[in-house]
This record gives sequence, structure tokens and C-alpha cells, in this order.
Amino acid sequence: MVSKAHWMIGLIVVMTVTELQAQVVVRQTQGSTGRGGIVAGSAGAYGSNYWLYGRSVDMAIGMAPIQKELELNDEQIAKMKELQADFRKKQRDIYAELKDIDPQKRSEFLQEMQLTIRENLQAEVDKVLLPQQKKRLDQIVFQSKLKGGVQMAFRDANVLKMLEITDEQKTKLSKRAIEEQRKMYEEIQRMRQEMEKKLLQEILTKKQLQKIEELSGEEYAPMPNSNFRVLPSKEKSPK
Repeated sequence: MVSKAHWMIGLIVVMTVTELQAQVVVRQTQGSTGRGGIVAGSAGAYGSNYWLYGRSVDMAIGMAPIQKELELNDEQIAKMKELQADFRKKQRDIYAELKDIDPQKRSEFLQEMQLTIRENLQAEVDKVLLPQQKKRLDQIVFQSKLKGGVQMAFRDANVLKMLEITDEQKTKLSKRAIEEQRKMYEEIQRMRQEMEKKLLQEILTKKQLQKIEELSGEEYAPMPNSNFRVLPSKEKSPK
């Protein structure tokens, strides 16, 4: 009986928990960045995985937790703020120029210009940091790329170059990543259903459970979420 309707309340539970987690992250970040980091208190914009957005140097240098890890002094933090502001201005200038570029060449132009300003930013950042700070920043950015997902990490030309990843390895990694994501998604769904069923049975009355059953009616099984990319099913579609 419960299995037909548990997802209704489960959705509310998941949304509530997610919102509470985001609020906690914001409060923790605001309370731990007293030195005035560039993005202090902005964790809510990134959610509970806000630090993963340090996967590029232009983002990492402006994040208070990373600045703290690098033990930057006030002068270095101020310089990073200037470099980040200058980088963002250059980005805006590039996008402003796109309207004057041949539509068929815009992608190539954007990619080339982005690469140039990122390389220039890296060079300027290296001038500000001590050798051990630069090494640690490189490590954090690399970690962030990997934690952002294997498929995303191996789209990065620098990662491919540093690890000397072959085209064959890249193809295999991408395929396996999709397969494992599907397994993980299915397991998460199973665990969530068990958790929601337990919640309903422990908290709601029998009358309330019966009411949910009545409101839900016969169970509807929609097609898998098209936004979740998985490998095509081996089963043939009915003709």
C-alpha cells in the first residue's frame, strides 16, 4: 500500500533536507571567513559542494576556504581580488566581441580567447604565490576537477596532457563512467525508497496512510528521466 504513494512525501522530505543543508553551509562559511575572503558567505550560490567550483584557477583564487588553505596574507588576497576582477572584465569583453564575429567562427574564437586569458591569469597568479602555495593551489584545482566527475575532468586538455591519457582510455573511461552512474542512480533510488517507506510507517497513522493510498490511486510508472543520461537499454522497443 505504501509503495504506491511514498514518493509524494519523499519528494517533500528530500527538498526540505536539501534546503536545510544549503542554509547550514551558508552559515558555516559566513562564520569561518573572518579575513574577508573574496567570496566569503557565498556558499549558498554553489550549494553544499561549493568548493568544487574551484576546479579552475580563476574561481579558486577567489574562494575564502582555498585562500585559507594556501595561507595567503592580506596583500596576496587583495592582489587575487584584483586579478579575478580583471579576468572577469576580459571575459565580458570577449563576449561583447562575439556579435562582430562570423557565427560559424564564434566557437573557435571564444575557445581561443578563453585559453589566452586563462594562461595570462595563471602567469600572474604564479607571480603572487610562493612556490609551496602555487604547488598546493595546483593540487586543489586538480582535485576539484576529479571530484567534479571523471567525464568532466577528462574533457580538460591539461588533465589529458598531464596524465598522458590516450584516446582509447578516454573512450573506455567515458563508457564505464556512464555505466557506473546508472548503477549508482538505481542504488540511490532503492535506498531512498526504503528510507521514505520507513518514514511513512513510523510517523503517519494508518488512517493517513490509507488517505495517501486513496489520493494516489493506481500506481503510475513513467518512462525513465530523460535528463539522466545513461547507456541505451539492450531491450528492443515494442513495435
